[in-house]
Amino acid sequence: PGSATPSPPSAAPADSNLFAHRRPVHERQCLRWWWCCLREGMLRTDPIVQKYPQYLPTEEEVSLTLELIQRPEHKELKKALTEHIAIAGCLPSSLLRFCWQARQDKKFGAECAEGALGWLARCLAVRVKLNVDSLLDNGPFPEKWMEKYMSAMPISFHRTDKQGHPVMIQRLGNVDLEAFKELWLEGEELQAKAGLAVNAVVLFHIRSMEYLTQVVMGAESRKRGRVVDRMLAVMDLEGVGLKHLNSPLKAFFSAVAQNSTPLFPEILHANLVANVPWIVAKAGWPIAKSFLHPVTQDKFCMLSSSAEFKAKLLELMAPEDIPPYFGGKCTCEECAGGALRGGSLWDFEQSRRRGEAAATLEAAAAAKVVQPPNGNDHSTGTSPMRERRYTPPQSLEITPPRSRGGDTEKA
Repeated sequence: PGSATPSPPSAAPADSNLFAHRRPVHERQCLRWWWCCLREGMLRTDPIVQKYPQYLPTEEEVSLTLELIQRPEHKELKKALTEHIAIAGCLPSSLLRFCWQARQDKKFGAECAEGALGWLARCLAVRVKLNVDSLLDNGPFPEKWMEKYMSAMPISFHRTDKQGHPVMIQRLGNVDLEAFKELWLEGEELQAKAGLAVNAVVLFHIRSMEYLTQVVMGAESRKRGRVVDRMLAVMDLEGVGLKHLNSPLKAFFSAVAQNSTPLFPEILHANLVANVPWIVAKAGWPIAKSFLHPVTQDKFCMLSSSAEFKAKLLELMAPEDIPPYFGGKCTCEECAGGALRGGSLWDFEQSRRRGEAAATLEAAAAAKVVQPPNGNDHSTGTSPMRERRYTPPQSLEITPPRSRGGDTEKA
Protein backbone atom coordinates (compact mmCIF):
# COMPACT_ATOMS: atom_id res chain seq x y z
CA PRO A 1 0.00 0.00 0.00
CA GLY A 2 1.08 3.55 -0.66
CA SER A 3 1.76 5.99 2.15
CA ALA A 4 -1.25 8.14 1.33
CA THR A 5 -4.81 6.92 1.72
CA PRO A 6 -7.08 8.26 -1.04
CA SER A 7 -10.54 9.43 0.00
CA PRO A 8 -13.39 7.65 -1.82
CA PRO A 9 -15.66 9.89 -3.90
CA SER A 10 -19.29 10.44 -2.89
CA ALA A 11 -20.53 8.66 -6.00
CA ALA A 12 -18.18 6.22 -7.68
CA PRO A 13 -18.95 4.50 -11.00
CA ALA A 14 -20.80 1.19 -10.69
CA ASP A 15 -17.84 -0.71 -12.13
CA SER A 16 -15.61 0.43 -9.26
CA ASN A 17 -17.82 -1.01 -6.54
CA LEU A 18 -15.30 -3.64 -5.53
CA PHE A 19 -17.12 -4.78 -2.42
CA ALA A 20 -20.65 -5.15 -3.77
CA HIS A 21 -22.76 -7.91 -2.27
CA ARG A 22 -22.72 -11.18 -4.21
CA ARG A 23 -19.90 -10.02 -6.49
CA PRO A 24 -17.03 -12.55 -6.57
CA VAL A 25 -13.68 -11.29 -5.33
CA HIS A 26 -10.89 -12.02 -7.80
CA GLU A 27 -7.68 -13.20 -6.23
CA ARG A 28 -5.53 -10.98 -8.46
CA GLN A 29 -7.29 -7.71 -7.62
CA CYS A 30 -4.98 -4.97 -6.50
CA LEU A 31 -4.30 -5.16 -2.77
CA ARG A 32 -4.06 -1.39 -2.78
CA TRP A 33 -7.84 -1.31 -3.29
CA TRP A 34 -8.29 -3.58 -0.29
CA TRP A 35 -6.19 -1.35 1.93
CA CYS A 36 -8.06 1.77 0.80
CA CYS A 37 -11.17 0.15 2.20
CA LEU A 38 -9.36 -1.19 5.28
CA ARG A 39 -7.89 2.14 6.26
CA GLU A 40 -11.29 3.77 5.90
CA GLY A 41 -12.62 1.43 8.62
CA MET A 42 -12.96 2.77 12.16
CA LEU A 43 -10.97 0.29 14.26
CA ARG A 44 -7.48 1.52 13.37
CA THR A 45 -8.47 5.17 13.85
CA ASP A 46 -10.44 4.63 17.05
CA PRO A 47 -8.90 7.07 19.61
CA ILE A 48 -9.26 4.51 22.40
CA VAL A 49 -7.68 1.66 20.41
CA GLN A 50 -4.86 3.92 19.20
CA LYS A 51 -3.58 4.13 22.76
CA TYR A 52 -2.86 0.39 22.57
CA PRO A 53 -1.22 -0.17 19.14
CA GLN A 54 0.31 -3.43 20.37
CA TYR A 55 -3.12 -5.07 20.33
CA LEU A 56 -3.99 -4.11 16.73
CA PRO A 57 -3.63 -6.80 14.07
CA THR A 58 -0.91 -6.01 11.55
CA GLU A 59 -1.64 -5.38 7.90
CA GLU A 60 0.24 -8.58 7.12
CA GLU A 61 -2.09 -10.59 9.39
CA VAL A 62 -5.18 -9.17 7.70
CA SER A 63 -3.61 -9.76 4.29
CA LEU A 64 -2.92 -13.39 5.23
CA THR A 65 -6.55 -13.76 6.32
CA LEU A 66 -7.73 -12.33 3.00
CA GLU A 67 -5.56 -14.82 1.13
CA LEU A 68 -6.68 -17.70 3.33
CA ILE A 69 -10.41 -17.07 2.81
CA GLN A 70 -9.93 -17.31 -0.97
CA ARG A 71 -9.14 -21.04 -0.70
CA PRO A 72 -11.79 -23.48 -1.98
CA GLU A 73 -12.28 -25.07 1.44
CA HIS A 74 -13.45 -21.69 2.79
CA LYS A 75 -15.96 -21.07 0.02
CA GLU A 76 -18.98 -21.04 2.35
CA LEU A 77 -17.26 -18.74 4.85
CA LYS A 78 -16.37 -16.29 2.09
CA LYS A 79 -19.91 -16.38 0.71
CA ALA A 80 -21.44 -15.72 4.14
CA LEU A 81 -18.97 -12.92 4.85
CA THR A 82 -19.60 -11.25 1.51
CA GLU A 83 -23.38 -11.54 1.47
CA HIS A 84 -24.43 -11.22 5.11
CA ILE A 85 -21.69 -10.55 7.65
CA ALA A 86 -19.40 -7.84 6.27
CA ILE A 87 -20.46 -4.34 7.32
CA ALA A 88 -20.94 -2.07 4.27
CA GLY A 89 -19.80 -5.02 2.15
CA CYS A 90 -16.13 -4.38 3.04
CA LEU A 91 -14.27 -7.63 3.60
CA PRO A 92 -10.92 -6.29 4.90
CA SER A 93 -12.36 -4.00 7.59
CA SER A 94 -14.63 -6.83 8.72
CA LEU A 95 -11.81 -9.38 8.78
CA LEU A 96 -9.76 -6.89 10.78
CA ARG A 97 -12.34 -7.19 13.57
CA PHE A 98 -12.13 -11.00 13.47
CA CYS A 99 -8.33 -10.76 13.54
CA TRP A 100 -8.70 -8.59 16.64
CA GLN A 101 -10.59 -11.44 18.31
CA ALA A 102 -7.88 -13.90 17.32
CA ARG A 103 -5.22 -11.64 18.80
CA GLN A 104 -7.08 -11.65 22.10
CA ASP A 105 -6.54 -15.42 22.01
CA LYS A 106 -2.77 -14.76 21.84
CA LYS A 107 -2.50 -15.74 18.17
CA PHE A 108 -0.15 -13.84 15.88
CA GLY A 109 0.99 -13.98 12.26
CA ALA A 110 -0.30 -17.01 10.35
CA GLU A 111 -1.97 -18.30 13.53
CA CYS A 112 -3.89 -15.02 13.75
CA ALA A 113 -5.24 -15.56 10.22
CA GLU A 114 -6.31 -19.11 11.10
CA GLY A 115 -7.83 -17.87 14.35
CA ALA A 116 -9.74 -15.12 12.56
CA LEU A 117 -11.36 -17.66 10.26
CA GLY A 118 -12.13 -19.74 13.33
CA TRP A 119 -14.03 -16.80 14.81
CA LEU A 120 -15.73 -16.24 11.46
CA ALA A 121 -16.82 -19.90 11.39
CA ARG A 122 -18.20 -19.46 14.91
CA CYS A 123 -20.10 -16.37 13.74
CA LEU A 124 -21.61 -18.29 10.83
CA ALA A 125 -22.60 -21.20 13.10
CA VAL A 126 -24.50 -18.86 15.44
CA ARG A 127 -26.14 -17.10 12.49
CA VAL A 128 -27.36 -20.45 11.18
CA LYS A 129 -28.53 -21.55 14.64
CA LEU A 130 -30.54 -18.34 15.15
CA ASN A 131 -31.52 -17.95 11.48
CA VAL A 132 -30.17 -14.39 11.59
CA ASP A 133 -30.10 -13.96 7.80
CA SER A 134 -33.91 -13.85 7.66
CA LEU A 135 -34.62 -11.88 10.85
CA LEU A 136 -34.94 -8.54 9.07
CA ASP A 137 -37.24 -10.06 6.45
CA ASN A 138 -39.83 -12.04 8.30
CA GLY A 139 -38.78 -13.06 11.79
CA PRO A 140 -40.97 -15.28 13.97
CA PHE A 141 -42.34 -12.33 15.94
CA PRO A 142 -46.12 -11.79 16.06
CA GLU A 143 -47.75 -8.45 15.31
CA LYS A 144 -47.32 -5.80 18.01
CA TRP A 145 -44.25 -7.62 19.36
CA MET A 146 -42.01 -4.59 18.86
CA GLU A 147 -44.47 -2.33 20.71
CA LYS A 148 -44.47 -4.74 23.66
CA TYR A 149 -40.69 -5.00 23.61
CA MET A 150 -40.15 -1.23 23.53
CA SER A 151 -42.67 -0.58 26.29
CA ALA A 152 -40.90 -3.12 28.52
CA MET A 153 -37.25 -2.52 27.48
CA PRO A 154 -36.62 1.15 26.50
CA ILE A 155 -33.99 1.30 23.74
CA SER A 156 -33.26 3.69 20.89
CA PHE A 157 -30.90 3.91 17.92
CA HIS A 158 -30.54 7.66 18.08
CA ARG A 159 -28.44 9.61 15.58
CA THR A 160 -24.60 9.62 15.66
CA ASP A 161 -21.78 11.13 17.69
CA LYS A 162 -19.22 13.63 16.37
CA GLN A 163 -17.02 10.85 14.99
CA GLY A 164 -19.90 9.25 13.08
CA HIS A 165 -20.59 6.32 15.41
CA PRO A 166 -24.29 5.38 15.56
CA VAL A 167 -25.60 5.83 19.10
CA MET A 168 -27.62 3.21 20.98
CA ILE A 169 -29.40 4.33 24.16
CA GLN A 170 -30.74 2.05 26.90
CA ARG A 171 -32.54 3.31 30.02
CA LEU A 172 -32.46 0.28 32.26
CA GLY A 173 -34.01 2.10 35.21
CA ASN A 174 -37.13 2.63 33.09
CA VAL A 175 -37.59 -1.08 32.36
CA ASP A 176 -41.14 -2.13 33.25
CA LEU A 177 -40.27 -5.25 35.22
CA GLU A 178 -43.80 -6.67 35.25
CA ALA A 179 -44.24 -6.09 31.52
CA PHE A 180 -40.78 -7.56 30.84
CA LYS A 181 -41.60 -10.64 32.92
CA GLU A 182 -44.78 -11.18 30.88
CA LEU A 183 -42.86 -10.62 27.65
CA TRP A 184 -40.18 -13.10 28.75
CA LEU A 185 -42.85 -15.75 29.36
CA GLU A 186 -44.36 -15.04 25.93
CA GLY A 187 -40.86 -15.35 24.50
CA GLU A 188 -40.47 -18.79 26.06
CA GLU A 189 -43.81 -19.89 24.61
CA LEU A 190 -42.84 -18.60 21.17
CA GLN A 191 -39.46 -20.33 21.48
CA ALA A 192 -41.18 -23.67 22.12
CA LYS A 193 -43.85 -23.13 19.46
CA ALA A 194 -41.52 -21.95 16.67
CA GLY A 195 -38.56 -24.15 17.67
CA LEU A 196 -36.26 -21.18 18.32
CA ALA A 197 -32.78 -21.68 19.73
CA VAL A 198 -33.22 -18.86 22.28
CA ASN A 199 -36.00 -16.94 23.98
CA ALA A 200 -37.77 -14.71 21.43
CA VAL A 201 -36.93 -11.63 23.54
CA VAL A 202 -33.22 -12.37 23.12
CA LEU A 203 -33.74 -13.03 19.42
CA PHE A 204 -35.45 -9.67 18.96
CA HIS A 205 -32.44 -7.94 20.50
CA ILE A 206 -30.18 -9.85 18.08
CA ARG A 207 -32.47 -8.63 15.29
CA SER A 208 -32.00 -5.05 16.53
CA MET A 209 -28.22 -5.44 16.39
CA GLU A 210 -28.46 -6.91 12.90
CA TYR A 211 -30.46 -3.83 11.95
CA LEU A 212 -27.72 -1.64 13.44
CA THR A 213 -24.84 -3.33 11.60
CA GLN A 214 -26.48 -3.96 8.23
CA VAL A 215 -28.92 -1.05 7.84
CA VAL A 216 -27.70 1.83 10.02
CA MET A 217 -23.97 1.29 9.55
CA GLY A 218 -24.47 0.55 5.87
CA ALA A 219 -26.35 3.83 5.38
CA GLU A 220 -23.80 5.82 7.41
CA SER A 221 -20.96 4.26 5.39
CA ARG A 222 -22.50 5.46 2.13
CA LYS A 223 -23.25 8.86 3.62
CA ARG A 224 -19.74 9.44 4.98
CA GLY A 225 -17.71 7.75 2.25
CA ARG A 226 -15.95 5.42 4.70
CA VAL A 227 -16.71 2.19 6.51
CA VAL A 228 -18.70 2.91 9.69
CA ASP A 229 -18.42 -0.23 11.81
CA ARG A 230 -18.39 0.95 15.44
CA MET A 231 -21.04 2.28 17.81
CA LEU A 232 -21.38 4.41 20.93
CA ALA A 233 -23.54 2.86 23.67
CA VAL A 234 -25.23 4.99 26.33
CA MET A 235 -26.63 3.09 29.32
CA ASP A 236 -28.65 4.98 31.94
CA LEU A 237 -28.81 3.20 35.31
CA GLU A 238 -30.97 5.73 37.13
CA GLY A 239 -33.58 3.79 39.12
CA VAL A 240 -31.82 0.42 38.84
CA GLY A 241 -31.88 -1.61 42.05
CA LEU A 242 -31.81 -5.13 43.45
CA LYS A 243 -35.27 -5.78 42.03
CA HIS A 244 -33.77 -5.66 38.55
CA LEU A 245 -31.26 -8.39 39.45
CA ASN A 246 -34.05 -10.64 40.71
CA SER A 247 -35.88 -10.59 37.37
CA PRO A 248 -35.54 -12.22 33.93
CA LEU A 249 -33.23 -9.32 33.00
CA LYS A 250 -30.27 -11.32 34.31
CA ALA A 251 -31.00 -14.27 32.00
CA PHE A 252 -31.70 -11.84 29.14
CA PHE A 253 -28.35 -10.03 29.33
CA SER A 254 -26.48 -13.29 29.83
CA ALA A 255 -27.97 -14.79 26.65
CA VAL A 256 -27.43 -11.56 24.71
CA ALA A 257 -23.74 -11.42 25.68
CA GLN A 258 -23.20 -15.10 24.86
CA ASN A 259 -24.58 -14.75 21.31
CA SER A 260 -23.48 -11.19 20.48
CA THR A 261 -19.75 -11.78 20.97
CA PRO A 262 -19.36 -14.16 17.99
CA LEU A 263 -22.04 -12.41 15.91
CA PHE A 264 -20.84 -8.81 16.19
CA PRO A 265 -17.16 -8.81 17.23
CA GLU A 266 -15.48 -5.54 18.14
CA ILE A 267 -18.14 -3.04 17.08
CA LEU A 268 -18.22 -1.12 20.39
CA HIS A 269 -16.33 2.17 20.39
CA ALA A 270 -17.29 3.20 23.93
CA ASN A 271 -19.97 2.67 26.56
CA LEU A 272 -21.11 5.60 28.71
CA VAL A 273 -22.75 4.29 31.88
CA ALA A 274 -24.74 7.10 33.51
CA ASN A 275 -26.09 7.57 37.03
CA VAL A 276 -23.94 4.81 38.46
CA PRO A 277 -24.29 4.51 42.27
CA TRP A 278 -21.32 6.23 43.90
CA ILE A 279 -20.15 3.10 45.71
CA VAL A 280 -20.11 1.18 42.40
CA ALA A 281 -18.31 3.91 40.44
CA LYS A 282 -15.67 4.63 43.09
CA ALA A 283 -15.19 1.23 44.75
CA GLY A 284 -16.78 -1.61 42.78
CA TRP A 285 -15.73 -0.66 39.25
CA PRO A 286 -11.99 -0.14 40.00
CA ILE A 287 -11.86 -3.71 41.31
CA ALA A 288 -13.99 -5.23 38.53
CA LYS A 289 -12.15 -3.57 35.65
CA SER A 290 -8.84 -5.07 36.77
CA PHE A 291 -10.10 -8.38 35.36
CA LEU A 292 -10.85 -6.87 31.93
CA HIS A 293 -8.71 -6.34 28.84
CA PRO A 294 -7.02 -2.89 28.94
CA VAL A 295 -8.90 -1.69 25.85
CA THR A 296 -12.21 -2.88 27.32
CA GLN A 297 -11.41 -1.01 30.51
CA ASP A 298 -10.96 2.22 28.55
CA LYS A 299 -14.19 1.71 26.63
CA PHE A 300 -16.31 1.95 29.79
CA CYS A 301 -16.86 5.35 31.32
CA MET A 302 -18.64 5.21 34.69
CA LEU A 303 -20.37 8.49 35.57
CA SER A 304 -22.14 8.90 38.89
CA SER A 305 -23.44 12.50 38.61
CA SER A 306 -25.75 14.09 36.03
CA ALA A 307 -23.35 16.99 35.57
CA GLU A 308 -20.36 14.87 34.57
CA PHE A 309 -22.59 12.70 32.36
CA LYS A 310 -23.90 15.74 30.47
CA ALA A 311 -20.37 17.12 30.12
CA LYS A 312 -19.16 13.82 28.67
CA LEU A 313 -22.09 13.65 26.24
CA LEU A 314 -21.38 17.19 25.03
CA GLU A 315 -17.78 16.16 24.48
CA LEU A 316 -18.86 13.29 22.22
CA MET A 317 -22.12 14.51 20.63
CA ALA A 318 -23.55 17.73 19.23
CA PRO A 319 -26.18 19.33 21.51
CA GLU A 320 -28.85 19.01 18.81
CA ASP A 321 -28.28 15.23 18.71
CA ILE A 322 -28.56 14.70 22.48
CA PRO A 323 -32.04 13.86 23.83
CA PRO A 324 -33.56 16.49 26.14
CA TYR A 325 -33.87 13.98 28.99
CA PHE A 326 -30.04 13.92 28.95
CA GLY A 327 -29.83 17.72 28.81
CA GLY A 328 -29.62 18.04 25.02
CA LYS A 329 -31.60 19.90 22.37
CA CYS A 330 -32.82 17.14 20.04
CA THR A 331 -36.34 17.81 18.74
CA CYS A 332 -37.02 14.55 16.89
CA GLU A 333 -40.44 12.92 17.19
CA GLU A 334 -39.23 10.35 19.69
CA CYS A 335 -37.62 12.96 21.94
CA ALA A 336 -40.73 15.12 21.74
CA GLY A 337 -42.76 12.13 22.95
CA GLY A 338 -40.41 11.64 25.88
CA ALA A 339 -40.23 7.82 25.68
CA LEU A 340 -37.76 5.55 23.90
CA ARG A 341 -39.43 3.49 21.20
CA GLY A 342 -36.56 2.27 19.07
CA GLY A 343 -35.43 5.43 17.31
CA SER A 344 -34.63 4.74 13.67
CA LEU A 345 -35.56 1.08 14.22
CA TRP A 346 -39.15 2.20 14.76
CA ASP A 347 -39.09 4.09 11.45
CA PHE A 348 -37.57 1.07 9.71
CA GLU A 349 -40.29 -1.19 11.12
CA GLN A 350 -43.09 1.16 10.09
CA SER A 351 -41.64 1.46 6.59
CA ARG A 352 -41.41 -2.33 6.31
CA ARG A 353 -45.03 -2.68 7.40
CA ARG A 354 -46.18 -0.07 4.89
CA GLY A 355 -44.36 -2.02 2.20
CA GLU A 356 -46.12 -5.24 3.20
CA ALA A 357 -49.47 -3.43 3.35
CA ALA A 358 -48.87 -1.98 -0.12
CA ALA A 359 -48.06 -5.47 -1.43
CA THR A 360 -51.30 -6.81 0.07
CA LEU A 361 -53.37 -4.03 -1.51
CA GLU A 362 -51.56 -4.48 -4.83
CA ALA A 363 -52.23 -8.21 -4.78
CA ALA A 364 -55.87 -7.69 -3.86
CA ALA A 365 -56.30 -5.23 -6.72
CA ALA A 366 -54.65 -7.65 -9.14
CA ALA A 367 -56.92 -10.46 -7.96
CA LYS A 368 -59.98 -8.36 -8.81
CA VAL A 369 -58.74 -7.68 -12.32
CA VAL A 370 -57.34 -11.10 -13.23
CA GLN A 371 -59.73 -13.90 -12.17
CA PRO A 372 -59.16 -17.60 -12.86
CA PRO A 373 -61.52 -19.22 -15.41
CA ASN A 374 -63.95 -20.65 -12.86
CA GLY A 375 -63.55 -17.75 -10.44
CA ASN A 376 -62.06 -19.88 -7.68
CA ASP A 377 -59.37 -22.11 -9.17
CA HIS A 378 -56.25 -22.57 -7.07
CA SER A 379 -55.07 -25.75 -8.76
CA THR A 380 -51.94 -24.07 -10.08
CA GLY A 381 -50.73 -23.48 -6.53
CA THR A 382 -49.67 -19.91 -7.36
CA SER A 383 -50.47 -16.81 -5.35
CA PRO A 384 -50.94 -13.20 -6.46
CA MET A 385 -48.92 -12.16 -3.42
CA ARG A 386 -45.33 -11.27 -4.18
CA GLU A 387 -42.66 -11.96 -1.64
CA ARG A 388 -41.11 -8.75 -0.38
CA ARG A 389 -37.71 -9.27 1.16
CA TYR A 390 -35.36 -6.93 2.94
CA THR A 391 -32.54 -5.92 0.63
CA PRO A 392 -29.13 -5.42 2.28
CA PRO A 393 -27.70 -1.92 1.86
CA GLN A 394 -25.45 -1.38 -1.11
CA SER A 395 -21.78 -1.60 -0.31
CA LEU A 396 -19.50 1.39 0.02
CA GLU A 397 -18.27 2.39 -3.40
CA ILE A 398 -14.55 3.06 -3.75
CA THR A 399 -12.78 4.06 -6.92
CA PRO A 400 -9.64 1.95 -7.45
CA PRO A 401 -6.36 3.74 -8.24
CA ARG A 402 -5.24 4.00 -11.82
CA SER A 403 -2.85 1.37 -13.06
CA ARG A 404 0.76 2.45 -13.47
CA GLY A 405 2.26 0.03 -15.88
CA GLY A 406 2.81 -3.28 -14.14
CA ASP A 407 2.16 -1.94 -10.61
CA THR A 408 -1.37 -3.26 -10.43
CA GLU A 409 -0.38 -6.75 -11.50
CA LYS A 410 2.51 -6.80 -9.03
CA ALA A 411 0.27 -5.65 -6.18
